[in-house]
Amino acid sequence: MIGSKHQPNQGDAVLDDLLAAKRPEDLFGDLPENGAAPARLRTRYVELAAQVHPDRNTDPRATQAFQNLQRLYEVAKKALRNGHYGKGNAVVDEITITTKRRTYKVHELGWQGDIANVYRATSDHKPVLVKIARSERDNDLIANEAKMLKAILGDKDFFDNAQPYLPCFIETFGYRPGKKGKGRQAITFFQPEYDLFSLSDVRRAYPDGVHPKDMAWMLRRLFMAMAFAHAKGIVHGAITPDHVLIQPELHGLVLIDWTAATEKEPIKIVSPKWKSIYPDWVFAKESATPSTDIFMAIECMKYVIGDQYVPDQMSAFFTGCQIKNLPPSWDLKDEFDQLLEQLWGRRRFRPFHMGSRI
Repeated sequence: MIGSKHQPNQGDAVLDDLLAAKRPEDLFGDLPENGAAPARLRTRYVELAAQVHPDRNTDPRATQAFQNLQRLYEVAKKALRNGHYGKGNAVVDEITITTKRRTYKVHELGWQGDIANVYRATSDHKPVLVKIARSERDNDLIANEAKMLKAILGDKDFFDNAQPYLPCFIETFGYRPGKKGKGRQAITFFQPEYDLFSLSDVRRAYPDGVHPKDMAWMLRRLFMAMAFAHAKGIVHGAITPDHVLIQPELHGLVLIDWTAATEKEPIKIVSPKWKSIYPDWVFAKESATPSTDIFMAIECMKYVIGDQYVPDQMSAFFTGCQIKNLPPSWDLKDEFDQLLEQLWGRRRFRPFHMGSRI
């Protein structure tokens, strides 16, 4: 067990242990059987990651060691959730999927969406996510997500600037479990090295809502994510609190789930859970426009603010963003920046915390 801190001269031993570990208990040892376990697990993970992250450790083995650390950390979190940690059954059976380009070792189910399951996996020792349609009738939606992401990120001039705000797409392929049926469409993404939280997670962590100053950086980045898509003539079509993910410490944001995205056609699917935040014109089957995304983005911001006081000028800005035929997202971001300066002066970095996601 290597859960405790190591001195610098023990670096080789740390790498050896990380490379040899097969079970989360091998890395993280005993954890308290109470509410402190998630925080203790996170602390140990951070300690180990600081020693072996490839950006800090020049040993050639560091990359593989760090990847194994990440994988077992995810297994440990699931084992804690299920009450299995430390009971000898926290190792997840792997399913191997081989495509023309890659081999994926699927470890566990991560999330269930409206039309697909998302699994944690590895490929070439790198953590990835494998999203598979639950039904063959939804194959076209998964294929559409791949098409739309390619359209946005396929432009080299866009890639470097847009990539931080979009899922890191790898490939799409057909998956036939047991070789039965026509197969279900799958899409894969590289998994970020840091924890992401949905706006739904944020609201659960802050049941009374977040301060508008905290909401501000989320909306600024969401405007940027939308702007890259809108510049390519693509409307996301499903900007809900479950699809907007943030990285609290770095103020990062990723807009996920592009299955409903469209260029000019009406939006085909509506999330039953978030039906109330769609504009009326979606249900009238009108052609999709950037105004649809902006309307829903503002609804997401109202959701995370909750019961907090909102300045009158910001409320007026929100109202102005929920009409048809809006100016481009870039222009709205600039207008929002001016509003923030009027309200609170020159922008300063405002730390935002969520704790450990388990």
